[in-house]
Amino acid sequence: MNLETEHNTDARRAFEPIVKFRRLISCAYLDYEYEGKRGGNIGGEIIYRLVSEIVTLDRITADQVNSYDLVLVSTPSSGQIIDVLRLAIKHGWERRKCRILVGGYGVQNVNLLKGFVDFAFFGRAHDCIEQIIDSVSEGSIHPDIKDNMIVVNSPHIVRFRQAPLMSNSIFNEEFTGCPLKCKFCHYTYSRKFNGKTNGYTQALLTDGNSDEVLYSDIIGFTEKRGRIRTAIDGFSERIRYLYGKRISNDMIIDGINHIGEIAINKMQDDMFGGHEMNKRTVMTVYNIANFPYETQEDEQEFIDNIHRADPRTRVIFILHSTPFRASPATPMQWERVQIFPDWSAQREKTICDRDNLLVKYSYTLEGPWSQLLAAITERARDDDSVAMAAINYRSSKMSAIKAAEFMDKYDVSHHIGEHDINKPPPGAWYLKSYLRDEQITKIAEKMRSARDGWDNEKGNGTAPR
Repeated sequence: MNLETEHNTDARRAFEPIVKFRRLISCAYLDYEYEGKRGGNIGGEIIYRLVSEIVTLDRITADQVNSYDLVLVSTPSSGQIIDVLRLAIKHGWERRKCRILVGGYGVQNVNLLKGFVDFAFFGRAHDCIEQIIDSVSEGSIHPDIKDNMIVVNSPHIVRFRQAPLMSNSIFNEEFTGCPLKCKFCHYTYSRKFNGKTNGYTQALLTDGNSDEVLYSDIIGFTEKRGRIRTAIDGFSERIRYLYGKRISNDMIIDGINHIGEIAINKMQDDMFGGHEMNKRTVMTVYNIANFPYETQEDEQEFIDNIHRADPRTRVIFILHSTPFRASPATPMQWERVQIFPDWSAQREKTICDRDNLLVKYSYTLEGPWSQLLAAITERARDDDSVAMAAINYRSSKMSAIKAAEFMDKYDVSHHIGEHDINKPPPGAWYLKSYLRDEQITKIAEKMRSARDGWDNEKGNGTAPR
């Protein structure tokens, strides 16, 4: 099947409702902070500064778009597509007289933005700002970026742009991407690994406030820093190994004990050096919950094993579980999405509390409604009535009840169900990883084959906790 033939139309027709205008004379950047949305958009700030070197660029709010020829919108996470859509509906962008471009790694499935936004750019854009502005100005995509940019109303096959490391007066990078290939990870399949390090340490991106390290490297840590961020991504060994994190239960225990050993050595050094002793280390440990076919037995395996840890000084282990998302352009883009159990009900629940070890769930765990809305958005089709119903759904009920009621009322099987690997991906059929399609499919097939061999009963993933 030729996807471009099936879905594509003449790109020029996409601009018929837009007022033709001369070469760009005014440009603006939609500032989410002015709109009360999520802050901390590093990529957006970099693009803002780079574009400002080319044209005068004003920061604006969503109601000001028609005062400019071009409006840039940066979306660092896929959830912000909903923010953009809501602003577009509220301020009547379907009647715009400007051209609007969305970009950033949050740009994955843009089907819901058809009619509201003109262009979408996928991946890193710091090395092709001029080509992007030329494209929007001229109303056609520059040849150098045709593989990374679409007319939203007329998409074609695109891949995430793999731009070189940034090295300029704004920001300097030592690496990008990840050498691991966790099957669920949007980051690793959208950013090809490039740089001199093969770990997660990102002091530049965290302002030195904490260290983010591979769990497998914790045993090699030789210095106590007071706070460590890492990830296990799966409650049980079978879940972690199947979906790409080769971390055993023993590794988790050994890591906790090692951190305690580092701390006791550091305390002794501080005693002789006259420094104040730091008597604990906080580990913020990220986890993916509600993986396809995950069961309560998987969570219980984590709980049973974590009690085996016996560090020499107090370690605080904060487990931050985020529900699984079937991210486009990854081997798990065809997988089902388990909306339940409700992990938000576990907020701040203590798993283990001893003098030398505190293990508890984070206080910011995401609820079922947010996960369902994200799943629907990421697999939204053209003219998707279910997606629009979800975005406009109003209920004062708790997240789990709200999600269950919506799922009873609407058919969300396309959005959260399992899909055939040999068919086009649901939602953003046009978006590809830097890896070949055959490689992504082979990984997905091998994963399903291994899972089919599990002896554990497969739950239906629909009953609230």
